Amino acid sequence: MTQVEANAIPAMPAHKVAIRKLAASAPVRLVALTVNRMLWVLGRVWTHLRFKALVPQAGEGSICHWSVEIKAPENLTVGRRVRINPKVILGAASPISLGDDVVIAQGAMIETGGVDPFKPLPYPHLSKPITIERGAWIAAGAIVLGGVTIGEGAVIGAGAVISKDVPPYAMINAAANRMFIRPALGSRRPAPASDPEMNA
Repeated sequence: MTQVEANAIPAMPAHKVAIRKLAASAPVRLVALTVNRMLWVLGRVWTHLRFKALVPQAGEGSICHWSVEIKAPENLTVGRRVRINPKVILGAASPISLGDDVVIAQGAMIETGGVDPFKPLPYPHLSKPITIERGAWIAAGAIVLGGVTIGEGAVIGAGAVISKDVPPYAMINAAANRMFIRPALGSRRPAPASDPEMNA
């Protein structure tokens, strides 16, 4: 046996070839695409119904993906046109307030709860409210901890951990651990200098 023969890919069994040809045929593709579309529509309907059942006071035009984990939804206040994307965790042991036009990207965690490590074991649980003001954007994988207010129009970068208040129109860059405050859209005020010592 030569080296080429030893490295040759074995022929695919006939039944697998037939299945692949069948799967690629137009009728099967049409059925698969139709079922996929129906599941997408059902997912959208379920998302809407679940969110309205859990947070009936949510503002007009707000949407929340079905995979979002909402703890204590009675403590969640949602403004208008809020978008909560897949796999977000909203831990509302204390109140969470989301202003109008807030966007929370995939996998972010907004968690009011924690423990007090300065008390004797077992550590007691505690929670503090979180406020995210109008137009703020929480990027993918960011974590916002209890007791924090995120100002209007602020942008929290992907993966940032926020344990202190963020001023309006601030941009937090998690990788560089820096904060930059940009002017409000339409305003004439200059942006303050960046703060390299910002510990989010």
